[in-house]
Amino acid sequence: MKKCWLITLEGQGDVEIRVVDKETFDWVTKGTPTAEEMKSSSWENDRMLACETLADFPDYFDHLGTALKAIKAKDYEVEDTVDGYIY
Repeated sequence: MKKCWLITLEGQGDVEIRVVDKETFDWVTKGTPTAEEMKSSSWENDRMLACETLADFPDYFDHLGTALKAIKAKDYEVEDTVDGYIY
């Protein structure tokens, strides 16, 4: 079974669930911010909004159930999740 990671963004009545690889997940959650990113107190969230999803999935899902069904159908397993905001 392949592994994937979820980034869930919510705000203003919208939900975006992005299915990403470990490298992208680590870049969002553990990466060192650049000097430009440090100008923003929300650099981690900005990365969540900018990240690319795995090629097997659309840019984002708007329902968790739909995302989980697609993940299961493509033989992936969710390894970890992180939450952010749409603003």
